[in-house]
Amino acid sequence: MGPVDVVRAYLVTRTAYDLRSLWSDIEALDNQVPALTQTAMLEDVYAMIERSVLWLLRNQPAPMNVAGVLNKLGPQVQAFNTVFDKVVSSEVASYVDARATALMDDGVPKALARRVAMAYRQAAANDLARVAETAKKPVAQVADIYFRVGHRFGLGLLRARARNMAPGTHWQKLAVSAAVEEIFSQQTAITQRVVASSGKGKFDGAKALTAWIEKNSAGVERFDQLSDELQGAESISLAMLTVTNRQLAAMIPPT
Repeated sequence: MGPVDVVRAYLVTRTAYDLRSLWSDIEALDNQVPALTQTAMLEDVYAMIERSVLWLLRNQPAPMNVAGVLNKLGPQVQAFNTVFDKVVSSEVASYVDARATALMDDGVPKALARRVAMAYRQAAANDLARVAETAKKPVAQVADIYFRVGHRFGLGLLRARARNMAPGTHWQKLAVSAAVEEIFSQQTAITQRVVASSGKGKFDGAKALTAWIEKNSAGVERFDQLSDELQGAESISLAMLTVTNRQLAAMIPPT
């Protein structure tokens, strides 16, 4: 991608997620918390920026219409932030709580600590907004199913293990990064299918996911067997990630 495209994706991310105010709050802690804590907080935000910018570059047509994308994405990000604590899985909630607690122990105010701890997960709003627009469903309902899918299939833990793989060559790092992004894509694709099959009655994310799993039980069982093997392995390899992504894709019926 050219630098202009990258800048546009960055501007959308910075504005939609109100990052200027977040940076200001972190910088305001000068001489109040350890400098290493501030640096770690900025790195957390950077990881979120990278995730969002890459998503925008890969999913928005070039040249990107910054104003147009912001008009759609901005309100959905705000809506997601409002329901974040209600829709995330117990796994995500535990991580956010632990990260926020660690920051508060270093003197970071609670509201800011939680906002930083949530940052990387908030970038899911890009996918959630697209699914919500396509399905004409509230982003809160889409988010509920998205995190149920991630928890049910252990995708968050799988991504974490992938990121913790021993660093290799430049190309191996790129391959692992691509595999992690593919897991995100598969989670979104499953979410889209579950949302589409949830009907127009009273929303129940748990029932919608259960019904989808029952309908696609053969593929789900094969993935579960593979997932059990992965969980029992002391470490995972790029080959294992590749096979897992392939099985995830096979589990999703074509539209």
